[in-house]
Amino acid sequence: MPAPLEEVPDRLKDAFDQAIGYISAAQAETTKRGYLSDWRGFLSWCQAHQTDPFTLGPPEPLVALYIAAQAHHLAATTISRHVRAIAATYRAHGRDFNPRHELLAAVLRGIHRHHGKAAEGKQALPMEELVGILSLLGDSLHDLRDRALILIGFFGAFRRSELAAIHYHHLDFAPGGLTIQLTGSKTDPLHHGQVKALPYQPLSALCPVQAVKDWLTSSQISQGPLFRRIRRYGVVGSSPLRGRSIARLIKQRYRTYLQTLGLSEEVLIARLDRISSHSLRSGFITHAFRQGEKQWRIRKLTGHLSDQRLEEYNRPENIFSNYPAPLSPGTYEVMGDPKVRH
Repeated sequence: MPAPLEEVPDRLKDAFDQAIGYISAAQAETTKRGYLSDWRGFLSWCQAHQTDPFTLGPPEPLVALYIAAQAHHLAATTISRHVRAIAATYRAHGRDFNPRHELLAAVLRGIHRHHGKAAEGKQALPMEELVGILSLLGDSLHDLRDRALILIGFFGAFRRSELAAIHYHHLDFAPGGLTIQLTGSKTDPLHHGQVKALPYQPLSALCPVQAVKDWLTSSQISQGPLFRRIRRYGVVGSSPLRGRSIARLIKQRYRTYLQTLGLSEEVLIARLDRISSHSLRSGFITHAFRQGEKQWRIRKLTGHLSDQRLEEYNRPENIFSNYPAPLSPGTYEVMGDPKVRH
């Protein structure tokens, strides 16, 4: 806010507190946590150099020195994020901060020119590897939960935070499949809502709708979070899986699949490093591109606001990945691959 709290008249303090609350809600929790972490890194550097970030004149030259010192061990894109976080924190403390300051901008340009490189996104999970992962799952509670989570994540192009936020009352089963109501996401910060429709798949082993039904039946969930922790002795808990837990779960399932391929440990680790929970979402998008699906239809499911952002997933390493085990022609037919003819 432009004025410190003590300068706000008593008659406006209630309104001021409400405004502060809404300002806090304007950013996603993950963004706020990231900004806080970046600011703490800057503070630690200042303390190590016996410098007060609020009393040493204009902050931009000081931040320019800080990012120059970090350039040898932080990625250029990460340093740019640090600048945004530091600028936002200064402004929150009522201090002006110009990210286009001549010195700061020059140092940033130099860092990007000298250290910058194209961002290495996580690889899309190929359909063939999705089938390989699912083929190893049985009928235990853990397996049923993970099958439903992986299939929903893939065919619904969900982010891990969106998967963690699904509740029973968001589900609506219909004759044609399942719709899931999203109440907020990265591309829907104002919570306008989005409905994702997942049709039945002819092959039950790859059907997200059937997988959710099986999980609900076995877990006896009728309210609350859909994807939950499972305690000892097969007791389904009430707390939801968090985003990080979902990421670890997918990594572990992918590792188990890779181990069946007889890969060396070095190759296994390298391939495992390229896969994350986001690989489900990008895997679906890549599969849709391979099928020649129209971009507006893909965006309708993914929630992307522009074709430009969607095209970022259309990378050669995704489209032309070397898959370890081809699917049978019957499986391709189920998935609607137009290249297969009988």
